[in-house]
Amino acid sequence: MKGFVYGLRGMLIVLSLSFAACISIGTPSCSIGGGGGPVEEEDPLPPMVSITSHTNGQEVGSTYVLSGSYSFGEYSGDNVYYNTDGGEWQVAELGSGWSCEISLTEEGMHTNRVYVKDSKGNTSAVGIVVVDALFALYVTTDGENNNSGKKDSPLKNIQDAVTKAGNIGISDINIASGVYTPGSGLNYQYLGYLNSGIFVGTSNLNILGGWDTDFISRDGMSELDGNGELYHIITIGGFDNITVDGFVIRGGDASGGDGPYSGHGSGICVIEGSGHFITNVIITNNTAFYQGGGVYVYKGINHSFGGIISDNSADEGGGVYFYDDTANDTHTFLSPVIEGNTGYGVYRYDDNSNPQGVASVNWGSGNSPDDKNW
Repeated sequence: MKGFVYGLRGMLIVLSLSFAACISIGTPSCSIGGGGGPVEEEDPLPPMVSITSHTNGQEVGSTYVLSGSYSFGEYSGDNVYYNTDGGEWQVAELGSGWSCEISLTEEGMHTNRVYVKDSKGNTSAVGIVVVDALFALYVTTDGENNNSGKKDSPLKNIQDAVTKAGNIGISDINIASGVYTPGSGLNYQYLGYLNSGIFVGTSNLNILGGWDTDFISRDGMSELDGNGELYHIITIGGFDNITVDGFVIRGGDASGGDGPYSGHGSGICVIEGSGHFITNVIITNNTAFYQGGGVYVYKGINHSFGGIISDNSADEGGGVYFYDDTANDTHTFLSPVIEGNTGYGVYRYDDNSNPQGVASVNWGSGNSPDDKNW
């Protein structure tokens, strides 16, 4: 009996020493007896993901890019996954960060979710961001400059809508009927915009006038009146695929003052770019000191012009002036009425300026000294 007690005491001493050894050498996991081996350590670096490209409530267009950073943690990676509004999970593109392009079919609030998964099947917490999608912006004469530009919160200044559309990727600006003047819907003598009532510095934009105030139908025209205070009513500067439709454009005075193009294109000044459609417009009573009383086109390709261009004046090209110094110019007339202009109805710089569709032009009562200079 005494031997049994001594033996038991010895086993307890050995176990105590073994446990102390585990603690003293700092072993992260230790099993004593039973042959069970080490206990598996919990992953110290779990997968992580963040969304950096948008914040909650941020406004976007119908298509936008969501992006952010990620880490697979301790193990190699599987992928980053995302969905919108609870849809099917899709795989994001990976590089130094992750990204995905999202296309929407409805305006309003949309919830984006993202998570990362490693090769062991461990997943990160789900990142969530809610965006506010706008497909069009709206402008009325009684709107407010600090409004959102939504249908129930229209803007007043057309330039604000153009700038916002370019910033977030909106393709349509709808403008209610009414009269827009410098300081009241149009810019006022700002040389940063070449003293233009509207300066278009983006591509792929439709500027559509003539809407009723409820924006249900287009039953008239919106009037852009420079009152002789602007060099240009509209300038389209070096971008592509702009449509201007449903406007009366009048009262521009490109008197040849400060800045480039100050004596050209008092109605519409088109600078390079491609694929513009200027249709269903009345461009009238605009004056340029040099060229292009109604419309001035500087280079560019594949622009199209329709509507009525009448009673404008310039030294050359009272109605329309084309400047091109390279061959194979492909601008096109879409059966416009061009009449009553002083300094020729249409004037071209040289043979390289060779607009198509001239035979479709209705010269009306004629132009002074002639309809065209060739």
